[in-house]
Amino acid sequence: MAEPTGLAEAFEKLAKIFEESKSGAIVPRQEVAQKIELPSMDMKLEGATNYLSWSRRALLAVEQKEVDGHLLGVVAEPGDKTTVEGKRWKVINSVLIGWLLNSVVPPIGRSVEGLSTSAAIWTTLSTLYLGKGNVMLIAQIEGKISRLHQGDDMSVMTYVAELQALWAEQDNCDPLELYDAACIESGRKWIARRRVLKLLEGLRGCFHGRRASLLHQPLLPSIEETIGAMSQEEVRLSLEHADMKAVPSSTFAVTERMEWSDPNKCHICGEAGHWKWACPTRGRGRGYNGGGTGRGRSARGRGGYSGTSRGQASRGRGGYSGHSGDQRAHMTVAGDTGTSKGKDADDVDYGDFALWASTDEDLVCQSGPGSWPSRIYAQTAKYPMANSVAQDMFGIIPGDTDYRVFAEDVAKIPGLDIIFVLGGYFYHTSYDTLENLLPGSIQARGENLFNLVKAFTNSPMLLKESERSNKAVNEGIDDLRAIFFDYLTWFMIFYPRDVSLIIHSLPVAIFLLTPLFLSFPNITMISLFRTVLDLARGMLLHAFGVILAIVVPAMTAGLRLLFTKNAMNWFAHPCLAFFMFVPASLVGLLLPRIIWGLSEQSHFWGAFGLYSLVTLAYMLAGLSGGFLTFFISMSLLLGRFISSISRKQLGQQSPKSLFGYVIPMIPCLLYCLYYGGFLIQFLIEKMGMMGSLPKPYGHFVPDIIVGAMVGLVVGWCFGPLAPIVSCWLAKTSILHGFLQITVVAMAVSSQVFPYSTGAPKRVVLQHTFVTDASNIVESNYGFSVVDANSLEFVFNNAPEAAKWLKDNSELSLKEKYRSDRSTWVALYPVPFLFSGSLKFPAQTEEIRKHHQHFPQLVVQKTSSNNWNRRVHLQLSLGSLSEVWSTSLNITGPLSNWSFADSTLPAPQTVSGGPPSYICRLTGQSNENWSFWLEANSSEPLRVDVAVLDQFLVDSAKELKSLFPSWADMTVFTTFFSTYHL
Repeated sequence: MAEPTGLAEAFEKLAKIFEESKSGAIVPRQEVAQKIELPSMDMKLEGATNYLSWSRRALLAVEQKEVDGHLLGVVAEPGDKTTVEGKRWKVINSVLIGWLLNSVVPPIGRSVEGLSTSAAIWTTLSTLYLGKGNVMLIAQIEGKISRLHQGDDMSVMTYVAELQALWAEQDNCDPLELYDAACIESGRKWIARRRVLKLLEGLRGCFHGRRASLLHQPLLPSIEETIGAMSQEEVRLSLEHADMKAVPSSTFAVTERMEWSDPNKCHICGEAGHWKWACPTRGRGRGYNGGGTGRGRSARGRGGYSGTSRGQASRGRGGYSGHSGDQRAHMTVAGDTGTSKGKDADDVDYGDFALWASTDEDLVCQSGPGSWPSRIYAQTAKYPMANSVAQDMFGIIPGDTDYRVFAEDVAKIPGLDIIFVLGGYFYHTSYDTLENLLPGSIQARGENLFNLVKAFTNSPMLLKESERSNKAVNEGIDDLRAIFFDYLTWFMIFYPRDVSLIIHSLPVAIFLLTPLFLSFPNITMISLFRTVLDLARGMLLHAFGVILAIVVPAMTAGLRLLFTKNAMNWFAHPCLAFFMFVPASLVGLLLPRIIWGLSEQSHFWGAFGLYSLVTLAYMLAGLSGGFLTFFISMSLLLGRFISSISRKQLGQQSPKSLFGYVIPMIPCLLYCLYYGGFLIQFLIEKMGMMGSLPKPYGHFVPDIIVGAMVGLVVGWCFGPLAPIVSCWLAKTSILHGFLQITVVAMAVSSQVFPYSTGAPKRVVLQHTFVTDASNIVESNYGFSVVDANSLEFVFNNAPEAAKWLKDNSELSLKEKYRSDRSTWVALYPVPFLFSGSLKFPAQTEEIRKHHQHFPQLVVQKTSSNNWNRRVHLQLSLGSLSEVWSTSLNITGPLSNWSFADSTLPAPQTVSGGPPSYICRLTGQSNENWSFWLEANSSEPLRVDVAVLDQFLVDSAKELKSLFPSWADMTVFTTFFSTYHL
């Protein structure tokens, strides 16, 4: 009976084991010991440069084995490692740690091998090398993207793969963070468009035709469509290339390309003796001078920007330039032999573009802190153009650039202020286009800046600048600027301030010793006194002559305007200014010599003394313009020395001896003409935007200024010759001839129209809607100009626009149509240039077809504290979608606001009204702006809201089209509303 009992017990135990197995209480040991094999990585982690690609491959590898939860920390570490789960977790963690350590380079492995879990290692590597927010890595990726182009042996797909890898790294390191769904979608589309343009821009020139067809489509294709189109084009080109290889080589007679750098060959026909712009095989058109049917100028750049532009642009605007279309500017970094070779047909434009590089107007006008930035420019600039006088003028001219912010206000960062100075005719006009850009100006700037940046970064002075600045501040050392100027853009002359203190004192020292020299050997007190008196008379005679050289043409300009209606007749024709004012200036310069009978010797040494004393005055004032009078005075000495030698051989009054005086002075005279002509042209162009000054005297100001400036230039150009040549020219008959030329020039210029499409008149048209909540109270057209010729001149010469404004009746400019500057607050601060503005009634309901909601200011809440009343406001721009800016004009007892770090600026006075505070706002038009204003009394605050919108209704477009082409119209719409709080 024992055997059956034992068998029954065995079956009971077996059944119990099966039940426990079904309930999961028992895990077979072979499951714990299950072998996990992870594939080896074909890439090792080397740092932030390849972390993104490495991490993606690593995740794919662990996901295949379903252990990614352990790596990412999703599967938590069990507290008890002795359990089956604990043992399994321990095995997987050990495998992952070993696999991770083998997938990174040894230095990185040693830095994380002390961590106990794979999740900790993964998190640490992600923190160290993910690169999100790493500015240096972002800059490196941006640089790689900008430099990436399809090489000659690179296929389209290889180029695209490299580009997409860089874009992925860029998205990882610098993601676009937006929180609104609409903004996210708009941002995604914006990025996609930019990437399509970059992909197309980096392709080889053989893809030019396909690229152009894509860019001419109304909408850019997607990145996938672009890749597909270029892949198809690559196949087509490869088939054509295969067909070309089948043609016998004897079919082609030309086997060499033309060199870009050959200045004697045309880049169209290949013939020597002319350039592309003068090629007889091409047609003429816009942008070319001579024989063309289109408009354009061959010697105009774009003015003033900080480097600036436009800059100054520029332009006063400063200083960044790219490329447009396929006209690219290439710069060789290493191995530059002076000859650039290209392989693509579209690159031929670069060769001709570079031929004009020496004719740019790219001016260095400021340098600092210290003198070493200008010294480096003088050493490295390929086409130097700089003048230290400009930095003295910046304290006088009402203009500014970014240079002041970085070099003076913020951090004393060393730099140069580089601007385009000519091309003021087109600055801020619709004619500011590539066709009117001076050929070669961008190329010359690029070559100058390329050399300059390399020299800057390698200069030891850049490393010492912070130490030098701190020492200057602690010891109270003045940051003296150097003297620098270019000579005809051929080379730079540079010397520091301490050197100028010595050499600029030499002319004065020589002048003080002159009485001894002239009295030698009979040196007595009487002879010295007589000599000093003669020198003083000579100095006064020359000074009086220079003053008259300035006054006489200025008076001539004012006299002309008494007999003619139009000012600035010379604006589009600068030669008229020289034709009118140069002879008048010569009359003023020579007149004192006729009145005062003075010897040539006294006149010469008096003129030398005057220039010497002016040089000394510049030096004592700490200004940089003394180099010009120093140059003149030393040239006078050289000419006098050579002339005295030639007179001993040729005779005292021989005309041939005059050449002995003039020839040594030619370098000085050439520079004076170059500098003076440049200055006059710059001034004439700027007269078109100087502002319309109030009548009756504002009408005279531009002509008088230009006349006086021409006289000043004649004074320093012809003044050094006057002591010698005046004995032949200071005759009544010659002065009569100069006066007759002046009268004829005045008569001719009075018949010339002041403007043209190459020198347009700036006219501002503002279509204003005065609103009250959702109602339109009033609508009008406002007009203003920014030069001396008033709106009356405009409407007299634009009869169609004048009739349109008055419904085909004669326009009468009565007093009721006058408007003040307060109606132009949307354009702040430009309205300070306006005077004599006009406004005419317009339709009010046309705008409702396009906008249902208008800008509105709403009071959110009002709170009071310690006699101060704070009003919280919200500004809505309604349904406007093309807003440029919004201006708030606040009058009343304003004590504080939420703008500008709660700091009130100095109050403004508009049109003689009460002091007000003006703030310009820019931002998205679909967002409401919240702010607060604080008043210190119960008197209400008045807030004028002026929103400048670029949208134009049909009537405004029609009115704009009625003005002639010589009037460049700046047209916009303003929504104006007033609130009392």
